Amino acid sequence: MALPAIRAWREEHPDAVLDILCRAPVAGFWPMAPGIGDVLTTGTSLADMRATAAVLRDRGYRQAFILPNSFRSALPSWLARIPTRRGFAGGLRTMLLTDPVPRSMLPVDAHQSEEMLVILHVEGEVNRPLPRLEIPPEVEAEAEALLDGCRDGCVLGMIPGAARGPSKRWPPDRFADVANRVLAARPGVVVLTGGPGDREICAEVAGRIDGRSLNLAGRTSLPTWAAILRLCDAVVCNDSGGMHVAAAVGTPLVAVFGMTDPSKTGPLGENSRVVQASGIRSRAIRRDSEAARKSLEAVTSERVYGELSSLLAAVTSTTT
Repeated sequence: MALPAIRAWREEHPDAVLDILCRAPVAGFWPMAPGIGDVLTTGTSLADMRATAAVLRDRGYRQAFILPNSFRSALPSWLARIPTRRGFAGGLRTMLLTDPVPRSMLPVDAHQSEEMLVILHVEGEVNRPLPRLEIPPEVEAEAEALLDGCRDGCVLGMIPGAARGPSKRWPPDRFADVANRVLAARPGVVVLTGGPGDREICAEVAGRIDGRSLNLAGRTSLPTWAAILRLCDAVVCNDSGGMHVAAAVGTPLVAVFGMTDPSKTGPLGENSRVVQASGIRSRAIRRDSEAARKSLEAVTSERVYGELSSLLAAVTSTTT
């Protein structure tokens, strides 16, 4: 969500230093983002925050853009006494900011990526770039080695997991049905990807696939995961972080949405398609929402396969 705003900000400030502070699990993501300097990490305890603040203070930062909306995300820059601290106002965190931004400044029906443009002071009629990740050659070589012997036909990536749980997970049997339809129509392999927490659901999908499949869930670093997605001809996924990574590496994708709003959090990509059955859309969906689960079940594998087939046909036509 932050990549378009960071790219636009970098175009306006080509000589400025722009470092990133993030949690350790996503630190591998940021070196792939063009225009980023150093990547610093922080833990979640108060002791971690104080240690991070000391590092920030020693580095002498003059300005902090706080992109997440939590109180905790605003704490390190406040403890470090960075002179300008800009982020969205909200609750107690407002007192940690020197430049709290009211949400009334947001455009009506703004995509979440546009919220980041407001925080980074990218104003006016600017070019809104799509997110883009650059895969280092050594990481791409690692991904190619993992897919060795699998690229003699269609490579279909699947991301059946989602950190938000059942309210964002299309049923595993639907993923498998789409995979079997693709493999019945053309030679290829299905590559299942995700983090360590996705191993079980990826194994369940793999067990239902009649043809070739490769389960890489939990077996790669974040950069290698991105590189694998880039090597896929297309990806089928849920509304998840993996969806956004696939879009950022330029891979065509079909994303299944339940009740979350794709106009707010949908994939940003030229070849990204969303399939959704629910007429109710919101950003505030509980992890265990029964209504969201039923809305996902209402999305048929036929619909997803139809969208995917047209994407794969387009890929084939551009490579022949």
